[in-house]
Amino acid sequence: MSFPYLGESKELSDETRAELPGEFIQLSDGVTHYEVAGPQDGQPVVLVHGF
Repeated sequence: MSFPYLGESKELSDETRAELPGEFIQLSDGVTHYEVAGPQDGQPVVLVHGF
């Protein structure tokens, strides 16, 4: 069974984002959350989720 994506139902405010782990960056299409972890000299890995 497939369900249509209806978009987010809640918005995060700047105050809410300040309490969450990781960082947020303003991009042309909205705000994106990211986290940097691991050793400084480690191999970079980028994980991108979908909906």
